[in-house]
Amino acid sequence: DGGGGERRRLDAAGAARRRDLLEWKRALLADVGLDPERQEFELGLPGEPFHVPPDLLGYLRLASIAEPAERDAVDACESPWQLLCGELCFVEDVPVSEEVDREAARRLECACKRALFAYDRRTGAQPDRAEPSGGQARAGSSSYVGGITLSPIEERSEVAQRSVERAVDAARLVMSEQLVLRATIEMLDTFSFRWLTRCSMMTF
Repeated sequence: DGGGGERRRLDAAGAARRRDLLEWKRALLADVGLDPERQEFELGLPGEPFHVPPDLLGYLRLASIAEPAERDAVDACESPWQLLCGELCFVEDVPVSEEVDREAARRLECACKRALFAYDRRTGAQPDRAEPSGGQARAGSSSYVGGITLSPIEERSEVAQRSVERAVDAARLVMSEQLVLRATIEMLDTFSFRWLTRCSMMTF
């Protein structure tokens, strides 16, 4: 059938994986006290009790690139946080509009700022900036350590990775696993599972 059967098999496998990811994400959102229907994103204060779902590594294994080396890297991790603090890369073969990129940058910048404000509250610092809300962060602004600058759409992968690195760095400032996980949930929501997690040896 000219490869049509293999394509249908791959499409079915992809649909099954997306269903698995959606169910996992809904359960995880509920576990951290977020409404899966509203997809709201709120950062708690550092030190709040937080439960790591036992299937977290299983999800990240599911989401990793289907290459033996990638799966082995995931399996070699000692904890979920090694993965959650790892680099996130964009899947190049999934179409995405410039508007999606712009919205992703806005939301990631907001996550960065909220993490920094949590750090400020914890340390008693008095920053000369106004606390952002979900609608106030603006893509391309420079109010947070270099800001998030949007590049042409063909460079979106590099832009998105830098944005993620900033969000992770901000979360690491407050030494809060909860912030890192919730930022990860935000990114999964923004890109509708178009992110793949690669392992790195960064740990909290």
